[in-house]
Amino acid sequence: YFGFGCIIFFLIIILLLTSTGLFINFCFDKETNLLTISCYRFFGMLGKEVHQYPLNEIIDVKNERIILSSFEDTYVSQVVLVVSDNEFFLNPVGLISKYIKGDYIVMTIKRFLEPK
Repeated sequence: YFGFGCIIFFLIIILLLTSTGLFINFCFDKETNLLTISCYRFFGMLGKEVHQYPLNEIIDVKNERIILSSFEDTYVSQVVLVVSDNEFFLNPVGLISKYIKGDYIVMTIKRFLEPK
């Protein structure tokens, strides 16, 4: 019983930690010429905030480097999407990975936004 109780306890802790996190979805749609950004917590049960911007309101996409350690000179990339009235972080600080290169993401988004 003790082992089963520990498993249930840790599953509940994991569920609580993931459900309280902020989820952000970005949808770039060339057909409708819209960028849709939806933000929600607790799987959307507590409400969902949706922002829509025309693709031509995107002012800049930039890569900011955050230094993790001054001794080893290691850093991670944080991609910032600048629109007419706001800035959105494509990968918030808690979700930054050292293995994702922000330069590649910025280049891909800028190539997508280029007029044909």
